Amino acid sequence: MLRLPLTLWMRTTVELWRLLLLSTGMLVAVISFAVTIGPLADGQLSPIDALRFMLFASVPMLAYALPFGAGFAATLVYHRMGHDNELTAA
Repeated sequence: MLRLPLTLWMRTTVELWRLLLLSTGMLVAVISFAVTIGPLADGQLSPIDALRFMLFASVPMLAYALPFGAGFAATLVYHRMGHDNELTAA
């Protein structure tokens, strides 16, 4: 039974983690901003309080964004590998 080369495994893992952190970070930022809009529009938060609220809201929003970020990252990594024929070449 043939195995994929170690270089390909390492490259895939690094690319997956890079895209996971990037996509999860962007999703958390967007969701935290969306949560902050309501109190900010009502005048309950000052601009400094809005930034602080976004920072505190980012921790619970991570639970919602991480699965979607992981799925998106895995889709992008394996699509790129399939498109570049890296799996066929290995």
